[in-house]
Amino acid sequence: MYVTWVISGIPDKYILLQFEDVFEMEDYSVNSCGSVTENSVPYVCHDYIQIITKDINVQYCGGAPPSPITAQEGSDVLIVFGSKSLCSYRGFKLNYTHIDTSFPTNPIASMNYPNNYNNNMYVTWFISGIPDKYILLQFEDVFEIEDTSVLSCGTVTDNSVSNACHDYIQIITGNIYVRYCGGALPSPITLQKGSDVLIVFRADDSCRNYRGFKLNYTHIGTIRNI
Repeated sequence: MYVTWVISGIPDKYILLQFEDVFEMEDYSVNSCGSVTENSVPYVCHDYIQIITKDINVQYCGGAPPSPITAQEGSDVLIVFGSKSLCSYRGFKLNYTHIDTSFPTNPIASMNYPNNYNNNMYVTWFISGIPDKYILLQFEDVFEIEDTSVLSCGTVTDNSVSNACHDYIQIITGNIYVRYCGGALPSPITLQKGSDVLIVFRADDSCRNYRGFKLNYTHIGTIRNI
């Protein structure tokens, strides 16, 4: 079986993809059509669902529902379901919705934004989850946080991994633990339904030449399914 769906993007809107609790697709851990494992990476999938958009290309299988996914503003989404085994599993159900970028939001920003932030800072914010709602985190266009590629407090790189950060913003929740720095705007992040989130901003004492970040968040629901 090979089935595809296309969700058309709408200007000035994100697409939010949310998997329901039942998720069951055959992976290579299966013995004689037995139980699937909790989590499987793409190269161990017999059957899979694949999400393809302009900034995302991922496959999922196994028995653990993937975390919510948010496609970039205006982007189309191609969804592929592939099955090549003789075993029978329950599959997946995926809900999606278009989210207006002008949806009411709450801002969080580094000190002095959009001007340069100070040195020697450690600031935290806590966002409480609401039952049956997801939290959407969206960064604004200016994102500039010192990474380890910087020479004499010069220009930051486009992208930096978490272990290459002098300063950073960190997102911590039940299923997500990531850090960001550099000059590339992170993709929108959608947290699991009802989940709380801790946001940390840390700046060391090396430079004061960077503008920091602004992050908007909102609680949202869902409306359509595949």
